[in-house]
Amino acid sequence: MSSQTSDQESILLSELANHSVMCLRDHYDTPFVGLDVDSAVQIHEASTSLIRGYLAQKFYGLYHTYPSKRLLDSMSDTIKSKCLVSEKVAVPYRLTMQDDRVYYDPGLPDWGSLEVSAHGYRYDSPSRSYFRRTSGMGAMPLPIPDPSGRDVLAILQQVAPLGTTDQEILRLGFLLSCLWPYGPYPILNMYGPPESGKGFHCKVIRRLVDPVSAPLQGFPPHEYELLLDACHQRLLVLDNISKLPAWGSNSLCRISTGGSFRKRRMYTDSDMVVFHVSNPVLINSVEQIITSPDLVSRAMFMDLDALPDAGRRDEQGMLGAVEAEACHILDGLLRIISRALLTETHIAQQSRITPTFRLMAVAEEMLGIGRGAFSRAYYRNRSLGHDAILSEYSYVLALRDLLSANGDRWEGTSKELLTVLNLKVKTPMRGDNWPDSAHALTRQLKGMSTSLRDVGFAVEFNVRETRLGHILRLCKGK
Repeated sequence: MSSQTSDQESILLSELANHSVMCLRDHYDTPFVGLDVDSAVQIHEASTSLIRGYLAQKFYGLYHTYPSKRLLDSMSDTIKSKCLVSEKVAVPYRLTMQDDRVYYDPGLPDWGSLEVSAHGYRYDSPSRSYFRRTSGMGAMPLPIPDPSGRDVLAILQQVAPLGTTDQEILRLGFLLSCLWPYGPYPILNMYGPPESGKGFHCKVIRRLVDPVSAPLQGFPPHEYELLLDACHQRLLVLDNISKLPAWGSNSLCRISTGGSFRKRRMYTDSDMVVFHVSNPVLINSVEQIITSPDLVSRAMFMDLDALPDAGRRDEQGMLGAVEAEACHILDGLLRIISRALLTETHIAQQSRITPTFRLMAVAEEMLGIGRGAFSRAYYRNRSLGHDAILSEYSYVLALRDLLSANGDRWEGTSKELLTVLNLKVKTPMRGDNWPDSAHALTRQLKGMSTSLRDVGFAVEFNVRETRLGHILRLCKGK
């Protein structure tokens, strides 16, 4: 090839790249490119192979020949360099909030977006926001009002019924939180015996708010993999979990509340990649597996009963019914989101998942289910988590007996309290969690103080200092 021809190729390829590739970087300095494909701008992470393939395809479509390897290498490196010096923009997955509007990426081929404001929702193509997509991402249904006028709670009860009204209300709150742009987010633990429909209900929730080709996944072996899974999904669904690893509770708390983590960029010695995670989490298990007090304060629980054989319906048929109603369900959910953007709802009792309480306060008014219905269901439900925590400590009943014998009030040092408990609970009944020191007892009481309050015990530490040590106080009350 002559030098003149090579120069012409270089000029043509340069013009092609400059006019058809948009250079972006997110707030963590990850490079992205916007590629013009079929009149839609697709946002992808700027991998060299992707850029090379796109440029080669475009070049061949115009000139019926492929550019040289040298030119492709040069242009792909140039584009990545432009991304790294471009203005920083938000490149979220599935949803984001800009000003007073929430934008959703339904995952459709035209890369349009749903815009929800205080005045309703609409579909825009091209999108008004940049969204990234991941491998296996599915398409959400486009919302359509239900012609029969049913509200979203009624439709959900019809196509995917749960055992109790409390569970129906809690599921609605979880779905709304999945569509809300900021947390802290709740962690929903669905548990029950085999054939109780846990997997079906997980698939229903996944289908409505974040459909993917592989809807259910196991608990990964390493924390980094769990956090990376959360980065590439809107809803983290953990299926058939028998036990949380030692690091699992703290990691799920970080995902629920929102946190960042870093790792070394591949093939470099000092460059770091930063990820931010903030997601709702759905866990499917045979038994209730959330026993960390910090995790319980972010959690909701659904204890499902085994389904009888009589009247059992085929799962695929039920999923088909959900699919037929998904557009109407999403319409009902987005109407509540729209009203929540319009109304600043005051919540008297704050919690670790206050945004969900605010959304459900709006839902209660719109659906006529009674003010405070979600709050009552949530606090009744949370006692399941606290009961599971307290059941791990064999001296809780001894604490109750101690208070009853001392007029509902007891004061003393941790060492004195451990001595009393050692006398009240015989060695064979103590279990693996029995504290072996006063310091261990104090640590345990601090860890389960929220759970003790839930069943009517108040624990106060460092009430006063004496020559024997710090005094703690046990009393009845919350």
